[in-house]
Amino acid sequence: MIKKKRKNRLLLGQSLVEMIVVVAIVTVSLVALVRAAVVAVRNAQFARHQSQAIDLAREAAEWLRSEREKSFSQFVSHAGSGDGNRYCFDELGWNKLRSCDDDELAGDIFRREVVLTKESDDLIIAEIIVSWQERGKTHSRAIETYFSKN
Repeated sequence: MIKKKRKNRLLLGQSLVEMIVVVAIVTVSLVALVRAAVVAVRNAQFARHQSQAIDLAREAAEWLRSEREKSFSQFVSHAGSGDGNRYCFDELGWNKLRSCDDDELAGDIFRREVVLTKESDDLIIAEIIVSWQERGKTHSRAIETYFSKN
């Protein structure tokens, strides 16, 4: 009878150790799954912001094309030589010949600026830069478009 009690105690001790090991493995697995989910959500959010930034840049490029079509001579007057003229395009228009302030956003989080450089009387280069802050870093996407007289 004494031998049987000792054997049961040993088995009971083994079951406790096995339970602790199983709980540890399950805990580590859950932490890894939660971490993977957080990374996936962050990557999806970054991809969505990047797509929105490109859409805002394309929207500005289309607006600039329409301005060129209205009057190329008027369009050229907005461009500068050398480093060009920088415009804040939180809203599409020529009214802000400067960099954007912190509160001048296109969309919820995006800063959209356009640099127009006059290469010649017949060629204007537009660099459209859309930037945003995410997780303490500044990200940006840029499009460069050439506008000619013809």
